[in-house]
This record gives sequence, C-alpha cells and structure tokens, in this order.
Amino acid sequence: MLQKARARPDLVREVVNKAGRDGLFSAIAAVRTRLDQPGALGYSSAGTVVGVGKGINDILVGDRVACAGAGYAVHAEFACVPRLLLAKIPSESGVTFDEAAFTTLGAVALHGVRTAGVRLLEMWSPLLGLAFSDN
Repeated sequence: MLQKARARPDLVREVVNKAGRDGLFSAIAAVRTRLDQPGALGYSSAGTVVGVGKGINDILVGDRVACAGAGYAVHAEFACVPRLLLAKIPSESGVTFDEAAFTTLGAVALHGVRTAGVRLLEMWSPLLGLAFSDN
C-alpha cells in the first residue's frame, strides 16, 4: 500500500482531506472499500465502434478506431471512450488493431518531445556525433 501511496500523492491528499472532514474511521473505511474494488487494466486499445453517443457525428458504428486513456481505453471486450480519446483507423491503411493500439505510446513520446522543446536537429545531433566518431 505504501508503493501505491508514493505513486499517487493526489489520492493521499484526498484521504487526508476526507479524514479532516469526516473523521479518521470514515477515511479508513473509504480506503479499504476502494482497495477491495478491482480496477480495469490498460490505457491503449483498438476496436470496432458498436455504439455512438449523441452529438458525435464524425464516428459511425462499424468504424475502426484506436483509443487512449487510462480508465477508458481498457483491456476489455467493450469500452466507453470519450470522443477526444479516440481516432479513426483509415480503412485503406492496412493497419491492424494490434498496431493501432500502439499509437498511444507514440503520442506519449511525441508529447514528451514537444514538452521538452527539443527540435529535430537537437534530438539527432548526439546520435550523429556517435555514429561519426572514431571511438
């Protein structure tokens, strides 16, 4: 449980706030209840759309999609995913569901590069330097 607390300091703050509001025993009961519930695994998946919510016009039943987002793109037979967390897989692309599910990893990596402000030549110059060195 200590590892979970270290990994999620935001949830630890919630527990501390609940203890202050509702009392220690109430907070302990809430934590035990939450820990006893199984959680869905996964953060990336792909599949065929079987239903679409109101107001969604660009995704149709039968479309092939890649999905991202912990708690949404779970490893399950069915998942309810918000529109902003999915992308169509072009039918003529030949991309399999397994391949499409990996788009989340690429998106996370690209986000890291963008957040760091790394430019293309900055990213490759250390590698090029190694390739052309005498060592």
